[in-house]
Amino acid sequence: MANPEIHNLWSSLVSPFMECEVEHFAPDQIEEARNWLMWPEGAADV
Repeated sequence: MANPEIHNLWSSLVSPFMECEVEHFAPDQIEEARNWLMWPEGAADV
């Protein structure tokens, strides 16, 4: 997690070297961000 401006800079720098999914969350969306990191869409529920 990072400031959106810094995040966009790093995302553009590394994009030629890796494929990943990027999501932005507001500072007050801690629980939503945690859930996104721990249970990505398509992950198996165990």
